[in-house]
Amino acid sequence: VEGYAEALKWFTDRQWDKAMARIETVLSQKPDDGPSLCLKRWIPECKAQPPPPAWQGEYIRAEKD
Repeated sequence: VEGYAEALKWFTDRQWDKAMARIETVLSQKPDDGPSLCLKRWIPECKAQPPPPAWQGEYIRAEKD
């Protein structure tokens, strides 16, 4: 939980590389952690197309799974 929380903070602070590194560490310990897997998928998307300046960390899905 602590590792995910740290990665999420870096994610909302737009520190994409730090967030990804921390999520990778979390997933090495618990590879089936759903929230961490989602964050791992979102980080590259946000890094490629950064959210607007008023963004507060929410994730808006562009397509249906």
